[in-house]
Amino acid sequence: MKIGIFLGYEPQVTLGKEGLGRYLGGLLKGFQDLDNELTIACPHWTLKTLKSLSKEFLIDTDRVNFITEKNEPPVWKIYQYLTRPRKPVDRRFIHRFIKKQIDIAGEHLAKASNLGIFLLWICFYAILGLILTPPALLALLVLQIKKLVLFVVRKLGNVPQKLRNGIRGLENRMFPQLFHQMNEGVIERLLRRINHAPAFDVWFVPSIFWPQVSSIRNGTVVINAPDLLTQEFPFGFADIYSVPQTMENLRKTLEEGTYFITYCEYLRQTLLLDQYGKEAQNTKAIAHVNNAMDRYLYIEPRLKEQNNIPGNLSDKFARMLVANALRAAARIPHAGHTRHYIFYSSQIRYSKNILNLIKAYEYLLRKKFVHFQLLLTANLSQQAEVANYVVEHRLENEVICCYNVPAQTLAALYSCADLVVNPTLYEGGFPFTFGEGMSVGTPSIMSDIPQVRDVLEPAGLEEIMFDPYDWKAIAEKIMWALEHRDELYEKELPLYQQMEKRTSKVVAAEYMQAFEAFIALDRASRGKNGI
Repeated sequence: MKIGIFLGYEPQVTLGKEGLGRYLGGLLKGFQDLDNELTIACPHWTLKTLKSLSKEFLIDTDRVNFITEKNEPPVWKIYQYLTRPRKPVDRRFIHRFIKKQIDIAGEHLAKASNLGIFLLWICFYAILGLILTPPALLALLVLQIKKLVLFVVRKLGNVPQKLRNGIRGLENRMFPQLFHQMNEGVIERLLRRINHAPAFDVWFVPSIFWPQVSSIRNGTVVINAPDLLTQEFPFGFADIYSVPQTMENLRKTLEEGTYFITYCEYLRQTLLLDQYGKEAQNTKAIAHVNNAMDRYLYIEPRLKEQNNIPGNLSDKFARMLVANALRAAARIPHAGHTRHYIFYSSQIRYSKNILNLIKAYEYLLRKKFVHFQLLLTANLSQQAEVANYVVEHRLENEVICCYNVPAQTLAALYSCADLVVNPTLYEGGFPFTFGEGMSVGTPSIMSDIPQVRDVLEPAGLEEIMFDPYDWKAIAEKIMWALEHRDELYEKELPLYQQMEKRTSKVVAAEYMQAFEAFIALDRASRGKNGI
């Protein structure tokens, strides 16, 4: 099958950083293993993160065709120039140089026999300062007033930092808007190139951000509808400038699109059929690929034998990675000593319910004396309410954030955790965290939402769910799970063993079956309409 993949992400998106990016990597690997001809259409800036993702999932990029722009837009070039890594300035050299000029000036002026010579030396050093450097000139003007000179030097030394802060402010306020406009133009040009390319069997669009894909004419367009998060939590996103435009794009995509795939039956029914009135035959629910993490920590047994290392080598490796991650987060002075901890891997989104998790954790720590740490992969500074709660309740050394970690470190964080807790309020499908934790031996407890219940209830695992809106219920379930950890793992293992069979190749085959059905419907519809 000739499959096109359309990606219209803006420059700040890193595909391998999020669960859905890794999901896309597994799907691409599955399509390639089934000998499909793959073409990816994407902006130029997506190539780097896409190739990094391909390397992680062993995707042969030599067998993938790319449709992209040859030249980068001017706005992107300017942004790259302003944010490029710079060699740090050695401030000690500036300080030493100014101090030396002060000492020389002081010696000459002390030897001046009259006012005329004194003023002559002043003029000489002022001119010299103008020729050499502004800091030297300022130093000479204040002469022997050393404290004032050092104050000025400190102020001068802060100029580069202020410049960097200014660039960050510019990036946070202006560049997102510029990126959006720039991205719109790039998407239009990509779509023109797609429509001038030879015909494809299907164009798969893994998100609903880009309503422009309805203009693709040389293949059946199938859109993945993962969720409608901003509609479910509008107030949580109200302070983000791009949300109204994003919401309009999401709705437009759902309204104008014809063929859709979701990650679960609940979302297919409530979003596509009930809310947007799509025809049942034009929609399909396909569960996630099992996102196993054990491959990141696997070490050949022969290495253990050759080096005569006692114990579980993979476990030692994982603990070393966790210790290094904690050290990078400036929470422990050296590697090798980590406490027991509860773990939740998530971005800082309003639907992820992190505040209630932290409230539950504080209750266990302060009232029930459960001396575990809480490790997160979210950057709490991006949500003031959560960050302030941590500071106000003196939890800075207990709630530890290891964000932007590579996949191997993420696997280690799962592996060394005592328990995975997922308090989410809304997901596009069954959360990745269950399979990611179980793949490295760590059990989970999860929020009782329809996307979770649809999987856990048939497996007889209702007892591992909790009410995500009640922080005390979360705390009680955590305490129960920690007391029954081994029993919990054994109960969850049969479900995971079923999930484990959902390899990238199996799921890709299910997508291909859906593609074939949609292609047949699309051709019949075009023939009926005389197209």
